[in-house]
Amino acid sequence: ITTAIAVGVSESLGGIVSLTVAVVVFTGIVGSVIAPTLFKVANIHDPVAQGVALGSSAHAMGTAKAIELGEVQGAMSGLSIVVTGIVVVILAPFAQPMIELLFG
Repeated sequence: ITTAIAVGVSESLGGIVSLTVAVVVFTGIVGSVIAPTLFKVANIHDPVAQGVALGSSAHAMGTAKAIELGEVQGAMSGLSIVVTGIVVVILAPFAQPMIELLFG
């Protein structure tokens, strides 16, 4: 999810916002840097799969990389950010009781 959504979710769940921001930014950087190599190693050539992977895992930075890879990758990455953001915002409140149960 994007940093803006992550901050809101972190605040609502009682998380550490500064840590959340750092992890989201780190994930975006690492994901966008290693994705092309990972796609080659894992033999992932489908542009839709590449775009969805980058958008849902590496967020805006991943989408920037996806646009470099191609139009389809960029479009699917942008769509994935939106869908992932909506799903997280809807499911996060339901996940909080489970998180508290598992980790105290």
